[in-house]
Amino acid sequence: MDPFILISLPLALISAILVSYYFPKLTVIGYIVFGVFPRAFSERFDYEFYDTAIGGGFNAVDVFIIGMACVIAIKILRTKGLRRFLRIIAFPSLAFLLWLLIEIARNVTTYGLSSPGEFRGRYFMLISLFYVLVNFDTEKKRRDLLPILSLFVIYSVLAMTIFTGIMTGWDYGPENRFMHSSVSLAMSEAFLAYIIFQKYGLMSKNLLQTFALSFPVFLLVIVDSHRSVWLCLVVFVAFLFFIKELRVSKIFKLAIPLVVTLVLVSMILEKNRMDLVGYISERSIAYVDYEEDPTSAWRVAIWINAFEVILQYPLAGIGFGGHWEAITMPGTTEGMNLFPHSIYIMTLVKLGVIGLILYLWYVLRIGKILYRAVETCGDFLHIEKGYVVLALGYLLVINVYGLVYGFEHLSWLFVGLGLAAIKGKTMTGVTDAR
Repeated sequence: MDPFILISLPLALISAILVSYYFPKLTVIGYIVFGVFPRAFSERFDYEFYDTAIGGGFNAVDVFIIGMACVIAIKILRTKGLRRFLRIIAFPSLAFLLWLLIEIARNVTTYGLSSPGEFRGRYFMLISLFYVLVNFDTEKKRRDLLPILSLFVIYSVLAMTIFTGIMTGWDYGPENRFMHSSVSLAMSEAFLAYIIFQKYGLMSKNLLQTFALSFPVFLLVIVDSHRSVWLCLVVFVAFLFFIKELRVSKIFKLAIPLVVTLVLVSMILEKNRMDLVGYISERSIAYVDYEEDPTSAWRVAIWINAFEVILQYPLAGIGFGGHWEAITMPGTTEGMNLFPHSIYIMTLVKLGVIGLILYLWYVLRIGKILYRAVETCGDFLHIEKGYVVLALGYLLVINVYGLVYGFEHLSWLFVGLGLAAIKGKTMTGVTDAR
């Protein structure tokens, strides 16, 4: 290893721990900048343009996550009240963590740093929710985080879109996207969060800014045509109806801005000889017939190959490291340099049925706590119920998005924010969730 890396990397890690401890807002900004935003340039630029490797097998975001992990451990050890609250999710969290460590350890002798390296790239970001939970433990601290999770993300993604358009041209469509799906999803989540924050009085109402942002956000989501993002948005809206946060009467109140936005988007698309309804219909065909869409058919082919590995190692999977040699294309013996495009398939391949069960237990446990808080404890949460609504909705979104992709970063921060709002409250419903 380069001597400069040997010296600078430990210093970077120590600095990350100190920053994570004393400057949590700055840490969240850095985590978003290096965890979410680099993928914004993956669609149209060469890999070197958005590569954040800093040497020693680390990416820039890893330094932030390691700093977060250390601060989480320190604060859990030092705070009795926090340990008491975490008991309600301790068993599934610790069981899943222990299984992850076992899957790392079993392959270290075979694959070396590749084993913890793959864990780092695929699962390590799950701890970010605990960082928000332990650091944003007062109402004021949580409010201070809201502009970062909403407006900062929205304006940054729109600015990167403009930069991309200037540098590479303004052609658009399924073969010429501006943003990666994870970045498009992050922008959409930030915009919806901004609306809900205003609804609950967590941020000042600014209808003009909300309407002005709705147009470019909606336009980018449509023209980039990430069907995974469309599906997530439909699921989130359905979720809001299910928990009665959104009603038909409220949609009628929003009719004028919605119609204006749709008309403006349609005009731009028609100017470029693209019919909005026809375009959405054509892109949505994969939902009902995957064989008619090359991308969907390709993804299903990957899953079929992955299941050959799953059937060979059903209980514990193959562990971390060596994944690319494990999945092959039909009729060949050559490894595919491709991620299986599903957190569920990935988890079955790497962690086996046991790992998938532990992950689902972990997610369902958190979901149960959030749901009971929304259903039975709204009066205790007051305006902070908005955090819990978003946390529960985005926990659902993460796992819908995970049907066809890996984990993304921003949603877990919102989940942590919802748990932070619950923490410290005396709520029978949440206590009973045990």
